[in-house]
Amino acid sequence: MHAFIKLPRIAAWFLLASSAIGLPISLYAYFHAQSFVRSATQGRGTIVKLAEHSFGLGKAYFPVYTFRDEQGRDHEITSSLGRYPPSHQVGDTVQVLYQASQPERARLDEFSDIWGWVLIAGSLDAMTLIVGLAMLVISLLVTTPK
Repeated sequence: MHAFIKLPRIAAWFLLASSAIGLPISLYAYFHAQSFVRSATQGRGTIVKLAEHSFGLGKAYFPVYTFRDEQGRDHEITSSLGRYPPSHQVGDTVQVLYQASQPERARLDEFSDIWGWVLIAGSLDAMTLIVGLAMLVISLLVTTPK
């Protein structure tokens, strides 16, 4: 077998192994997010500031919000998802989801805050699986005797 045929096959197996690890993790994240949404308490919060973080490609603004839980305690949370331009302004009222037992792990009640990382990871893992399978099939077809 020629080296130029062997390399894509090795890469295909690597991609398949990566997706075999990544897809179960994505499924776990999906079920975890689903469980969170089903059991969460809903509350109202207020955006108190926008935390600016610079990255190699630019900057993103992470909303920082406060809310009061059912026990009357105030919490300040920084969203795990930043955007440019910012998705909120200081003073905006937002819906918040949180577990009564862990209000410090609250999330904004928005699709991207709850499902964003699940969608990104699942999509990348699915694409890795498809590309890996395609590379493997093509490398097998190229080396099959006629």
